Amino acid sequence: MGYSQQYLQISELSFNWPESKTDLLNIPGLTVERGESVFIQGRSGSGKSTLLNLITGVLPPSRGSITVLGRNLETEKKIDQYRVDHFGIIFQQFNLIPYLNVIENIVLPISFSARRKARLEVTHKSVTEEAGRLLDSLNLKGEAIQQRNVTELSTGQQQRVAVARALIGSPEIIIADEPTSALDADAKQDFIDLLFQECKATNSALLFVIHDQHLAKNFDQNLYMDQFTRAG
Repeated sequence: MGYSQQYLQISELSFNWPESKTDLLNIPGLTVERGESVFIQGRSGSGKSTLLNLITGVLPPSRGSITVLGRNLETEKKIDQYRVDHFGIIFQQFNLIPYLNVIENIVLPISFSARRKARLEVTHKSVTEEAGRLLDSLNLKGEAIQQRNVTELSTGQQQRVAVARALIGSPEIIIADEPTSALDADAKQDFIDLLFQECKATNSALLFVIHDQHLAKNFDQNLYMDQFTRAG
Protein backbone atom coordinates (compact mmCIF):
# COMPACT_ATOMS: atom_id res chain seq x y z
CA MET A 1 0.00 0.00 0.00
CA GLY A 2 1.38 3.40 -0.98
CA TYR A 3 1.13 6.56 1.09
CA SER A 4 1.34 10.26 0.35
CA GLN A 5 4.42 12.18 1.40
CA GLN A 6 2.55 13.27 4.55
CA TYR A 7 3.21 10.63 7.19
CA LEU A 8 1.66 12.58 10.08
CA GLN A 9 -0.86 15.40 10.10
CA ILE A 10 -2.31 17.11 13.17
CA SER A 11 -5.17 19.58 12.80
CA GLU A 12 -6.71 21.76 15.56
CA LEU A 13 -5.71 19.24 18.21
CA SER A 14 -6.85 19.70 21.81
CA PHE A 15 -6.62 17.32 24.73
CA ASN A 16 -7.93 17.41 28.26
CA TRP A 17 -8.53 14.74 30.87
CA PRO A 18 -12.22 13.85 31.38
CA GLU A 19 -12.30 15.34 34.89
CA SER A 20 -10.83 18.65 33.68
CA LYS A 21 -12.54 21.39 31.70
CA THR A 22 -9.24 23.03 30.82
CA ASP A 23 -7.22 21.89 27.82
CA LEU A 24 -3.84 20.41 28.70
CA LEU A 25 -2.63 20.63 25.11
CA ASN A 26 -3.54 22.75 22.07
CA ILE A 27 -1.72 22.30 18.76
CA PRO A 28 -3.22 24.19 15.77
CA GLY A 29 -1.36 22.12 13.21
CA LEU A 30 1.64 19.96 12.44
CA THR A 31 2.65 18.11 9.29
CA VAL A 32 5.51 15.60 9.13
CA GLU A 33 6.51 14.29 5.75
CA ARG A 34 8.27 11.14 4.67
CA GLY A 35 11.88 11.11 5.83
CA GLU A 36 11.49 14.26 7.91
CA SER A 37 12.90 14.66 11.43
CA VAL A 38 11.17 16.57 14.23
CA PHE A 39 12.77 17.73 17.48
CA ILE A 40 10.21 17.87 20.33
CA GLN A 41 11.47 19.80 23.33
CA GLY A 42 9.90 21.06 26.54
CA ARG A 43 10.21 21.09 30.29
CA SER A 44 8.72 18.36 32.44
CA GLY A 45 4.93 18.53 32.36
CA SER A 46 4.80 20.38 29.03
CA GLY A 47 2.87 17.59 27.31
CA LYS A 48 5.60 15.72 25.44
CA SER A 49 4.53 12.26 26.58
CA THR A 50 0.86 13.18 26.11
CA LEU A 51 1.56 14.19 22.52
CA LEU A 52 3.34 10.90 21.81
CA ASN A 53 0.41 8.97 23.29
CA LEU A 54 -1.98 10.91 21.05
CA ILE A 55 0.13 10.33 17.93
CA THR A 56 0.35 6.58 18.58
CA GLY A 57 -3.35 6.24 19.41
CA VAL A 58 -2.88 5.40 23.08
CA LEU A 59 -4.99 8.47 23.95
CA PRO A 60 -7.87 9.89 21.87
CA PRO A 61 -7.91 13.66 21.20
CA SER A 62 -10.62 15.73 22.87
CA ARG A 63 -11.01 17.75 19.67
CA GLY A 64 -9.33 17.91 16.30
CA SER A 65 -7.75 15.11 14.30
CA ILE A 66 -4.55 13.09 13.95
CA THR A 67 -3.92 11.41 10.61
CA VAL A 68 -1.14 8.84 10.30
CA LEU A 69 -0.30 7.56 6.82
CA GLY A 70 -3.66 8.83 5.56
CA ARG A 71 -5.69 7.13 8.31
CA ASN A 72 -7.58 8.94 11.08
CA LEU A 73 -6.53 7.15 14.27
CA GLU A 74 -9.92 7.63 15.91
CA THR A 75 -11.57 5.51 13.23
CA GLU A 76 -8.86 2.83 13.27
CA LYS A 77 -10.49 -0.25 14.82
CA LYS A 78 -7.32 -2.27 15.39
CA ILE A 79 -5.19 0.51 16.82
CA ASP A 80 -2.74 -1.79 18.65
CA GLN A 81 -1.97 -3.63 15.42
CA TYR A 82 -1.71 -0.37 13.49
CA ARG A 83 0.79 0.87 16.05
CA VAL A 84 3.10 -2.15 15.79
CA ASP A 85 2.83 -2.17 11.98
CA HIS A 86 3.75 1.46 11.42
CA PHE A 87 5.60 2.78 14.50
CA GLY A 88 9.01 1.92 15.88
CA ILE A 89 9.32 3.24 19.43
CA ILE A 90 12.51 3.74 21.42
CA PHE A 91 11.54 4.13 25.06
CA GLN A 92 13.48 6.13 27.63
CA GLN A 93 13.97 3.01 29.77
CA PHE A 94 14.44 0.85 26.62
CA ASN A 95 11.83 -1.75 27.77
CA LEU A 96 13.94 -4.70 26.66
CA ILE A 97 12.79 -8.18 27.66
CA PRO A 98 15.33 -9.29 30.32
CA TYR A 99 15.08 -13.05 29.73
CA LEU A 100 15.71 -12.76 25.97
CA ASN A 101 19.05 -12.35 24.25
CA VAL A 102 19.99 -9.46 21.96
CA ILE A 103 18.73 -10.98 18.70
CA GLU A 104 15.51 -12.26 20.28
CA ASN A 105 14.71 -8.77 21.59
CA ILE A 106 15.30 -7.16 18.22
CA VAL A 107 13.14 -9.52 16.17
CA LEU A 108 10.20 -9.34 18.61
CA PRO A 109 8.16 -6.79 16.56
CA ILE A 110 8.29 -9.09 13.52
CA SER A 111 6.45 -11.73 15.57
CA PHE A 112 3.51 -9.35 15.94
CA SER A 113 3.53 -7.63 12.55
CA ALA A 114 3.06 -9.45 9.25
CA ARG A 115 3.41 -6.08 7.52
CA ARG A 116 6.88 -5.44 8.93
CA LYS A 117 7.87 -9.02 8.14
CA ALA A 118 6.69 -8.57 4.54
CA ARG A 119 8.76 -5.40 4.16
CA LEU A 120 11.76 -7.37 5.32
CA GLU A 121 11.12 -10.19 2.85
CA VAL A 122 11.33 -7.72 -0.03
CA THR A 123 15.03 -7.29 0.80
CA HIS A 124 15.54 -11.08 0.60
CA LYS A 125 17.06 -11.07 4.08
CA SER A 126 16.02 -13.37 6.90
CA VAL A 127 14.85 -11.75 10.13
CA THR A 128 18.06 -12.82 11.86
CA GLU A 129 20.22 -11.47 9.03
CA GLU A 130 18.52 -8.08 9.21
CA ALA A 131 18.88 -7.98 13.00
CA GLY A 132 22.59 -8.68 12.57
CA ARG A 133 22.91 -5.98 9.91
CA LEU A 134 21.27 -3.40 12.16
CA LEU A 135 23.51 -4.35 15.05
CA ASP A 136 26.59 -4.10 12.82
CA SER A 137 25.53 -0.61 11.69
CA LEU A 138 25.03 0.36 15.34
CA ASN A 139 28.51 -0.91 16.25
CA LEU A 140 27.38 -4.02 18.10
CA LYS A 141 29.32 -6.47 15.96
CA GLY A 142 30.06 -10.12 16.51
CA GLU A 143 27.98 -13.18 17.22
CA ALA A 144 29.20 -13.39 20.81
CA ILE A 145 27.64 -10.09 21.86
CA GLN A 146 24.54 -10.65 19.73
CA GLN A 147 23.75 -13.87 21.58
CA ARG A 148 24.25 -12.39 25.04
CA ASN A 149 21.40 -11.73 27.42
CA VAL A 150 20.49 -8.03 27.34
CA THR A 151 21.00 -7.73 31.12
CA GLU A 152 24.72 -8.32 30.53
CA LEU A 153 25.05 -5.25 28.30
CA SER A 154 26.09 -1.72 29.22
CA THR A 155 23.51 1.07 29.12
CA GLY A 156 24.83 2.28 25.78
CA GLN A 157 24.69 -1.21 24.30
CA GLN A 158 21.13 -1.74 25.55
CA GLN A 159 20.17 1.54 23.94
CA ARG A 160 21.45 0.36 20.56
CA VAL A 161 19.50 -2.88 20.89
CA ALA A 162 16.37 -0.80 21.54
CA VAL A 163 17.09 1.22 18.40
CA ALA A 164 17.55 -1.91 16.28
CA ARG A 165 14.26 -3.29 17.61
CA ALA A 166 12.47 -0.07 16.65
CA LEU A 167 14.00 -0.04 13.16
CA ILE A 168 13.55 -3.67 12.12
CA GLY A 169 10.96 -4.11 9.40
CA SER A 170 11.28 -0.42 8.39
CA PRO A 171 8.28 1.15 10.17
CA GLU A 172 7.31 4.47 8.60
CA ILE A 173 7.52 6.49 11.83
CA ILE A 174 10.23 6.22 14.48
CA ILE A 175 9.55 7.73 17.90
CA ALA A 176 12.44 8.23 20.29
CA ASP A 177 11.37 9.26 23.80
CA GLU A 178 14.30 10.73 25.76
CA PRO A 179 16.63 7.94 24.56
CA THR A 180 19.87 9.81 25.30
CA SER A 181 19.22 10.74 28.94
CA ALA A 182 21.96 8.41 30.23
CA LEU A 183 24.63 9.52 27.72
CA ASP A 184 27.30 12.21 27.77
CA ALA A 185 27.38 14.96 25.11
CA ASP A 186 29.70 13.14 22.66
CA ALA A 187 27.78 9.89 22.97
CA LYS A 188 24.49 11.74 22.40
CA GLN A 189 25.71 13.17 19.11
CA ASP A 190 27.08 9.80 17.97
CA PHE A 191 23.75 8.19 18.80
CA ILE A 192 21.77 10.79 16.86
CA ASP A 193 24.08 10.42 13.85
CA LEU A 194 23.50 6.65 13.84
CA LEU A 195 19.74 7.04 14.21
CA PHE A 196 19.59 9.59 11.39
CA GLN A 197 21.62 7.29 9.15
CA GLU A 198 19.22 4.39 9.63
CA CYS A 199 16.09 6.53 9.23
CA LYS A 200 17.49 8.03 6.03
CA ALA A 201 18.11 4.56 4.60
CA THR A 202 14.38 3.72 4.85
CA ASN A 203 12.92 7.24 4.54
CA SER A 204 11.33 6.84 7.97
CA ALA A 205 10.03 9.97 9.70
CA LEU A 206 11.64 10.60 13.08
CA LEU A 207 10.01 12.21 16.13
CA PHE A 208 12.67 12.79 18.78
CA VAL A 209 11.74 13.91 22.31
CA ILE A 210 14.47 15.36 24.50
CA HIS A 211 15.19 18.10 27.06
CA ASP A 212 18.52 19.14 25.51
CA GLN A 213 17.79 21.99 23.09
CA HIS A 214 21.42 22.05 21.90
CA LEU A 215 20.58 19.11 19.63
CA ALA A 216 17.81 21.00 17.81
CA LYS A 217 20.11 22.03 14.96
CA ASN A 218 20.19 18.44 13.71
CA PHE A 219 16.47 18.35 12.88
CA ASP A 220 14.20 19.54 10.05
CA GLN A 221 11.52 20.86 12.40
CA ASN A 222 11.64 22.07 16.00
CA LEU A 223 8.54 21.77 18.17
CA TYR A 224 8.65 23.57 21.52
CA MET A 225 5.86 22.17 23.67
CA ASP A 226 5.64 25.06 26.16
CA GLN A 227 3.83 27.18 23.57
CA PHE A 228 1.07 24.56 23.23
CA THR A 229 0.28 23.97 26.91
CA ARG A 230 -1.85 25.91 29.34
CA ALA A 231 1.11 26.37 31.67
CA GLY A 232 3.46 27.48 28.89
